[in-house]
Amino acid sequence: MLKQILKTIDEHFPLGKISRTQKLAHGLVNTVWHIETDSGQFVVKIINHNSARARQKADYIAIERLCEQLHDKGVSLVKAIEINGEPLFEHEGTWVMLFPYLDGKVLSGPLGPIDTAHAKQAGQLIGNLHNAHVEPQTPLSSVSFEVTVNQWC
Repeated sequence: MLKQILKTIDEHFPLGKISRTQKLAHGLVNTVWHIETDSGQFVVKIINHNSARARQKADYIAIERLCEQLHDKGVSLVKAIEINGEPLFEHEGTWVMLFPYLDGKVLSGPLGPIDTAHAKQAGQLIGNLHNAHVEPQTPLSSVSFEVTVNQWC
């Protein structure tokens, strides 16, 4: 499936020659892949929209549009790469999003160990989010989920 998705992406956004793929995460809704190519590194997010926890397609698009507004106001974040003018496309019954890859370190646990510098960065980001004064152009659906603690462990 990943091979076909990458072929479809490459028809609209030139990925270049793929040298390596690695699954980064797999959950109830998403499977996330790190893709290395001769033109850069990317993340492919494959969304199982049939999952009970998946959002509506319009929500994913609205969230990406909100990210664009935040980015334009100087908030540091990773925006999806648009394919044919959209941040999400459908491929054989799944939704797919493409992102630039940012190298980093995954902290353990849902909150992870952080030091003073991490806390300061998080505080600055939250402050920037609040100071951006943006609102979604499209209201999000009122889907909510109850997640138990052991689902994060």
